[in-house]
Amino acid sequence: KSLDGNTIDQLSDTELAIAVKETTIFARVRPEHKIRLVKIFKELGETVAMTGDGVNDAPALKEAHVGIAMGKNGTDVSRSAADLILKDDNFATIVSAIAEGRTVYNNIRKFVTYQLSCNLAELLTLFLAVLLSPMLGWQTPLLASIQILFMNLVTDGLPALSLGLNPTSKDIMEDRPRNKEEILNRVLLKLLLSTAIFMASVTLLSYFLAFNVFGQDLETSRTVALLTLILVEIASAFSFRSFRKMALNRSPFVNKYLVYASAISLLCTLVIIYTPANKIFENTPLNI
Repeated sequence: KSLDGNTIDQLSDTELAIAVKETTIFARVRPEHKIRLVKIFKELGETVAMTGDGVNDAPALKEAHVGIAMGKNGTDVSRSAADLILKDDNFATIVSAIAEGRTVYNNIRKFVTYQLSCNLAELLTLFLAVLLSPMLGWQTPLLASIQILFMNLVTDGLPALSLGLNPTSKDIMEDRPRNKEEILNRVLLKLLLSTAIFMASVTLLSYFLAFNVFGQDLETSRTVALLTLILVEIASAFSFRSFRKMALNRSPFVNKYLVYASAISLLCTLVIIYTPANKIFENTPLNI
């Protein structure tokens, strides 16, 4: 169904709001029609993108949620009023740009959530170890400061950076537009907290088994706890590749940079445990 400018003039705002729901083409519209249509679509709860190239399009470009001006043939006025400028004047580029923007935004959320979960897991491990030490005879701190620095720079830093290079999901354009959503919303805060608690719990359990059950010395037990925390942090990075799909349902090579970063992290971990560098990092070689 289509509407032309003369018909739009004859309709009230209420009648036009009803008509636009069934209309796919608006023909022979004037600048005042464009801004009127934008306002009505916004009142209907739609997220509105407006494209234009002329001076008369500037008010509608400004009124729309996303104003898109032509970069080649657009006027300076339309470009200054727009949020996006199409350098090639190709409408297909709009879809590609939105997909890329969504990918960048999602990757930032993955990076931040994963990095904070790792840092919180390390804090919880040290804090809970202090609380448990009188009952279990542990010496504190559970992890040496240089070991924590190593984890922040290498074993969770590299995977976190690689999460920023996640490729665009095939269904990225199926999501509804977001309205100024915070990077860390309630759902991600719950994910961050639950992941951190899990990683800290596994680390403390490994230390308990090594020190209290198998009777290992402090240096060996500390190395066991360090290795455990590093491994769960690296494994956790693979679950942060997507907030919608399970880690085991996707190939590890969806993000090849994460695979490379994980391999480097594991190699560096072996170096600080099984080479003379273990004296600096206060580790000891572990047997089978």
